Amino acid sequence: MLDKDLLERFKELSYDFGRKELVKRFNISSYRGTAIDESALLEARRNNFIANWDNKIGYSYDIAVWNQDILVGLSVGNVIEVSSELVMHLVEVAPPPHKGGVVASTDAKYALRFINYSITTFAIMANLKRIYLDSPISESRSRLYQRMGYTLVNERLLVKEV
Repeated sequence: MLDKDLLERFKELSYDFGRKELVKRFNISSYRGTAIDESALLEARRNNFIANWDNKIGYSYDIAVWNQDILVGLSVGNVIEVSSELVMHLVEVAPPPHKGGVVASTDAKYALRFINYSITTFAIMANLKRIYLDSPISESRSRLYQRMGYTLVNERLLVKEV
């Protein structure tokens, strides 16, 4: 059984790795990852996120992605130890202004990349075999997910071998 304190440490390290990867690959240093807390939930409501995030605390893995002080992405998931998998139950990026949000579409792309780098790092540190994205909320980003190494299993599920 994976130790809860160790998983928490892995989460913190994965957030830092996500930030470093955006700097390395795109020379962007304004993004950061945190656990989903009350300030993230408040921003999700304020920025018109689609999902009801109020009951999304207490998962094995959670991440809020910020560009400076603007929330641009959220994701939660659980470790399934029996099968060595990380199942991300919800992935959402902030809606663009034309849909009632406050972030640019480039923020959404970088938020998804940040989440991907972070959850992949977490899965590797926790010695997991696969990452599943279950019903990710995004506007037809299947090509972006494929570039990040995911395969479409069906219309609601993507998988990535780690």
